[in-house]
Amino acid sequence: MKYSIIVCSYNSAKTLSNCLQSIECQTYKDYEVIFIDDGSNDCTKEIIKKSSIYNKIKYFYQKNSGIAVARNKGIKKASGKYLLFLDADDTINPYLLQKINEYLEKFTCDIIRYNANRIEKGRASQKKYFLESFKPMKGTKAILYFIKSNITYGPLWLYCYRRSFLNKLQIFFKPGTIHEDFLNCLWLAKAKSVGGIEYIGYNYYKHSLSLTDPKQAHMVHQRFTDILYYYDYVIKKFMVLYKKDNTEKKVVIKSAMGFLINNLKYFSGSLQKRMLKEIKKRDFYNNFKGYKNDSGI
Repeated sequence: MKYSIIVCSYNSAKTLSNCLQSIECQTYKDYEVIFIDDGSNDCTKEIIKKSSIYNKIKYFYQKNSGIAVARNKGIKKASGKYLLFLDADDTINPYLLQKINEYLEKFTCDIIRYNANRIEKGRASQKKYFLESFKPMKGTKAILYFIKSNITYGPLWLYCYRRSFLNKLQIFFKPGTIHEDFLNCLWLAKAKSVGGIEYIGYNYYKHSLSLTDPKQAHMVHQRFTDILYYYDYVIKKFMVLYKKDNTEKKVVIKSAMGFLINNLKYFSGSLQKRMLKEIKKRDFYNNFKGYKNDSGI
């Protein structure tokens, strides 16, 4: 098996048919779908059974344990040489696997990046997600390249991963967390080779979070807690990788700190002040005074 597409879902029946149909439309057919049902109580399973690619789907049901546990399980259950992550409320475009495969016929990579549409309120935009094709480079250099290109580079769904690379790395998601972009940055930094294709292969549907909705407010708070956890975990390991060049180290830390500060927009009033206080506890905030100027704080 060449590719494993990992789909994790919890009560995603409303969007699941479109998600699976986008997989069905792939022009390259050597793939499997690893579907982790994280305790859904809607008609998720029935939709899967009716899918035209049912014979390609390996379905695993688990008691609701969260996205981190589901993704870890998806990696474990996959048999493809390469892995892709697809959220159940998003879609992929028809030539994605084919374009990745064409690139891999020319180059050897641990990770391959592709481009995405961000779709919000019916409008599609490639801003912050688009990058021209590039030849493989060391992961630490790729991150610097992404930062200097001023693009978003954290989300899992922007990449295809060599499964043997992830298994050798043995760095997986912490159970209970829902926000993993920083951990993916560590995967990138550890890679011996990261390549990129220009093809817009992913459609990310952005859903607004409302702080007036108690459930959503809890998720926003959980998001920030997770970001702080992964930041603290990843940044220490990052510094070892960039220890030979202090200038590069500052660029990476500044990007990471900027990401933390940017998340303050999800909060207001006393809650925002509390979150800012948490950020200021981080040593790197005080070490690089430029963050305060850049952030306007």
